[in-house]
Amino acid sequence: MILVRSVLLSVCVWLLTLGSAQAVVVDDLYEVGVVVPDRTPAARMDALPLAMQQVIGRVSGKVIDPGFSADEISRVYLEGFGYQSLDDGEQGLELNARFRRTQINEWLASQQLPVWGDHRPQVLVWLGVVTDSGRIALDEVSAAEHHADDAFESYGLPVVFPVGDLEDSLALPVGRLFGMFRSDIKTASERYDTPAVVAARVMPFADYWRVDGYLTYGNDSVSISERADTPEQGADVLAAAVAAYFSGRFGVVANLDAVPGDAQTMSVAGVADYSDYQQLLRLVGSVSGVSDVTVTAVQDDVLTLAVSLKADWQQVLANIVLDRRIRKDADTGELIWNP
Repeated sequence: MILVRSVLLSVCVWLLTLGSAQAVVVDDLYEVGVVVPDRTPAARMDALPLAMQQVIGRVSGKVIDPGFSADEISRVYLEGFGYQSLDDGEQGLELNARFRRTQINEWLASQQLPVWGDHRPQVLVWLGVVTDSGRIALDEVSAAEHHADDAFESYGLPVVFPVGDLEDSLALPVGRLFGMFRSDIKTASERYDTPAVVAARVMPFADYWRVDGYLTYGNDSVSISERADTPEQGADVLAAAVAAYFSGRFGVVANLDAVPGDAQTMSVAGVADYSDYQQLLRLVGSVSGVSDVTVTAVQDDVLTLAVSLKADWQQVLANIVLDRRIRKDADTGELIWNP
């Protein structure tokens, strides 16, 4: 499946592939819901290992069972919890478990696993599925009925499913989707204006189901080839493959050998006032892999920062420029604050 010293000089060419990136902020990465039969402590403790596994999947993009006992999770990693009734007609409750960001990130760092920040590219998903009534293309309604949206939500992936109206049907008939006709998929995707597009089909093959397709993002085009035991599981393995790609590209793996005080220089123009100044510092300081940010120079509207790191600079920079408030000038390569 799938150190630079100056932002303005050393990585301008590399940033060309990121200049048009768009991202949305995904809230509550460290909070998940798990179905439980009741409010008893026993039911809660039984659910905690699954809840932590899901949080690790959302934060790292990886399917990993950390192997912690419910007692250790409760003592070290759990920040709080609550309950709400299920709203889909099922009996039972949903345990909403909130986990401690610092402790989760420290465990991921100890395992050399990535921390994928909350600025994430939005993904348009074209998904064809073979059902008892024939081949269908999931839209925003049927995706919910097939729980395909839940599969992507479990990884914190901000996805859009097609509206499924006449315009979609004319631009991309079901047969063309199952045929993976890229030109038609590209044309049909233009109305949604998302930076990433996934097109895939779930079809029976021998005694299992094949999940085949591709993902495009910027200059990347990545083939997807997975297998599932059931058609319902097809969306799960597709979401896992997409999460693994973006985690590999934007996930920040902490450098445990980083020397405190080592810093990279970052210059940003267009910082017009104190509000801009504060927003920029908060943005850079919030990115995974950044341990500290200090201002080293101010000249006119150009703010120069020293960014202390605990991860690879290119990984960190990739996440910084995902934010819509920072853009790169196409002619000069200069980073510009544009709130």
